[in-house]
Amino acid sequence: MSNYIGSELPQCPPPDAKPCNGVFFRVMKSGRVEVANFQSQARLGLKPNPVCSDLALSLCTTLAAAKGLMRRFKKGFGDGAIAKISLKEEHGVLLQDKATHVNWWHPVSLDPCVVAEIAEEEAI
Repeated sequence: MSNYIGSELPQCPPPDAKPCNGVFFRVMKSGRVEVANFQSQARLGLKPNPVCSDLALSLCTTLAAAKGLMRRFKKGFGDGAIAKISLKEEHGVLLQDKATHVNWWHPVSLDPCVVAEIAEEEAI
């Protein structure tokens, strides 16, 4: 699977990753949908020797899970917001690694901001 974020590593994205389909949520550090909120841990320099999952973007499978993450790491997310991410097959591949978490590898050519919007304020 070339031309995806992370494809510089062998077997990345993993062969068992599935085509995107559905609505997911991402906790963001700022209240705006912008590229800075769509950087992997490796791209942020938090993982100096990254494995494939460190190059993916983390998404929550439910709004409740995203809210919980935001509460748990309040210091890190500060006045952030939750983005609603609507994905279709052409938006890359996903691998669910926890009940409420998936790793998302999108095509290098895709700006993740185009599939994201701020989750409704009253829902947060």
